[in-house]
Amino acid sequence: MKINPKWIIVIPLIVFFITTFYYTWVIASPYLQADDWRFVNIYLRPVYNGDFKISDLWSDGVHPMPLYATLFIWSSKYFHLQVNYIARFSIFFQMFLGLTVGYSFLNSVKTNKINSYFLIMALISINTVIFSFIVHVPYAWPLMTTLFLSSFFTVFLSSIIDRYLKSQENHGIKVFLITGLILIVFFLMFSDWAVIFSLSIITVLSVISLIERKQLNKLLKVIFVLVLSLIIGGVIISFLKENSRNLHVDYTKLMALIIDNPVLFFKTISVGLFSGLVNYKWVVKTLEINQLYYLFFSVVFMIAYVFVLLMFFMKKLYKKSLVPPVLMIYSLIFILSVLVFRYNPVTNGEYCLIIPRYLQYYQVGLAGFFWGTYLLLFNTKSIKLVNKIIIPVIAIILLFFWINDFRLQLKTSGFLISKYPEVSKNIRERINDENIKVPWSIQSYMNVNSQLNFLKTNKLNIYAPNYPYPDTSVKVK
Repeated sequence: MKINPKWIIVIPLIVFFITTFYYTWVIASPYLQADDWRFVNIYLRPVYNGDFKISDLWSDGVHPMPLYATLFIWSSKYFHLQVNYIARFSIFFQMFLGLTVGYSFLNSVKTNKINSYFLIMALISINTVIFSFIVHVPYAWPLMTTLFLSSFFTVFLSSIIDRYLKSQENHGIKVFLITGLILIVFFLMFSDWAVIFSLSIITVLSVISLIERKQLNKLLKVIFVLVLSLIIGGVIISFLKENSRNLHVDYTKLMALIIDNPVLFFKTISVGLFSGLVNYKWVVKTLEINQLYYLFFSVVFMIAYVFVLLMFFMKKLYKKSLVPPVLMIYSLIFILSVLVFRYNPVTNGEYCLIIPRYLQYYQVGLAGFFWGTYLLLFNTKSIKLVNKIIIPVIAIILLFFWINDFRLQLKTSGFLISKYPEVSKNIRERINDENIKVPWSIQSYMNVNSQLNFLKTNKLNIYAPNYPYPDTSVKVK
């Protein structure tokens, strides 16, 4: 069966994206949550006080994200800070991510005479990971929806560099300029994620340079461009930022974990990564399966993950595409950064990385894993047996997980939507209550009373004239 390659990408993409777009449209939170409460003070107060500066977009001391800051301000000016509109807009970044992955995947297998049916099966498998429904957070919280753009940058830049390394034409300067400019923009918009991407691709290029000595000159040029772009981006941000980063790092505990508890370290990473593929809550809490079984399969999967990564270099499959190992290493570095800056299993346990807001970054590596797995399978000698059995089986299993997770999240969406009016009413009624606990206000000690008064004064968010859950019985004095 032969199908136009464009349709091989488009058909699965449309089906999966329509589902996530619909879900996002319905479930996107209409009221502020988590970091948004900090952003009221960081971004909106300067705007409404008339002393806003462009550099304020980089003023967050935790994760400077000027794109989300811009959308946040834009939402306040044109939609009374109805942040659900941000999610409905930025979910399209997920579509761009899926499209780029699909296009790059087809380019990596175009030299193989693969039946279109099996290519569709492979793309379905990868899309079940990209458009995952294991948790609702990436769709309900506009900040996380916006972060799909950082994953898009990772795949897009990797694809540009991949094409350059495989090209025989002399377009070096042009490619370097495009790569450098995009990476600088990436760094300015999502500095932390740009650094993780750069470390990932430099690691891959360094390993390739040890294998392909003839490519050394070309590889070193790319690495130089990446490092230079990061330096330029860092210099630009140093002039834009006025506040220092608020990072809590304990390298001593991390080194103690790696050296003294290597088994715990490996199990923690395994469970975290596996949670982006198999729904931990469903397996352990709904099915009531002992979490030791989950741990066992996590370790088995992690061994397979490392095996595919190693085989990718040993079989020199980077000649077909270097994107899969970049994505796989990207997730591992991201997980390591979480262990460095956030959670340590010595004090938080080996399941400490099962965190909903991080799963979409584990899934970047999982998409690379299945991509790399298919490239390995497509290049085996027993290609007919592989095509007929293994590829459809993988696709069916992953599609089952996806459908099951979507079913579970539909139930969650119904619950959350039913709670939105109740939560909104509670916030409006207790505007002057200093002990008010707003859902997802991050720290338990955070007092959002001043933010609530600011919203009321400027008729924003839950006090907006067109807020979706008006409650005329409540009169705020």
